Amino acid sequence: MLAFLGQTAMIIFVFVFIFHMAARREVSKDEDRGVESAPRMLKMKRITGQIMGVAGLVFLATLALGNDEADPKEEVVAQNDQSKEKQIEEVNYSELARTAANVSELEAALKQLDQSVDSVRLEGDLAVISYDSEEAVWSENTMVKEFATDSTKILEILHANPNFGDAAFERFGTLVDDKGNESESGLIKVLYLESESSQLNFKNFTDMVYGDAAKFYNNATGYAINGAIYTKIETELQYNMKWANDPKTDVYNVYF
Repeated sequence: MLAFLGQTAMIIFVFVFIFHMAARREVSKDEDRGVESAPRMLKMKRITGQIMGVAGLVFLATLALGNDEADPKEEVVAQNDQSKEKQIEEVNYSELARTAANVSELEAALKQLDQSVDSVRLEGDLAVISYDSEEAVWSENTMVKEFATDSTKILEILHANPNFGDAAFERFGTLVDDKGNESESGLIKVLYLESESSQLNFKNFTDMVYGDAAKFYNNATGYAINGAIYTKIETELQYNMKWANDPKTDVYNVYF
């Protein structure tokens, strides 16, 4: 019973911790911009912090009340499990992705590096990385920024792998119209031909994208962001981005 209670408390702690950190990040961004955070954001930060405190105390209480005398057999199993976990941690999935000989090996490595990667496929010579359409995001603004930073990391890996050249990144999702009808739509799509990615100095470019996500989109061969998403991102990011509506560069017309 105590073990179940402790596990439940830890699960709650981890789950709430994700929302708490997201709230803290948004509040911190508002403070950096010199604007006051929305009351609901401040409230979420406070409430999630309180829940984390309670869950943490419950977990510690279950540890204190548990049986200190562990079964020797259980200790051996625990040691074996820790050894296996250590071996898994030592696997360099980034290096595996850089040396992947085919799309299956690349997909397996990228999924270990980034849990938001749903699949990798080849369209001719083009490696298409699809992100999980069901992954929860804090806001449209966060989606556009994280898409850029995550894709930049993968683009650097693909650039270092001689078996792959051109790369595309896509995310689909469910949109609801004014009448309540749902439809699966492309949300963000970006194309990087090798001619563009080879010009990037990733040592500096990765940090630049972290500071301004627009640089990832503006340096691409082409990109498109669904209007339902684009209109809800912050004004500064919109201002820095070049809207890809030219048929010659629009990613929809390039390969989709």
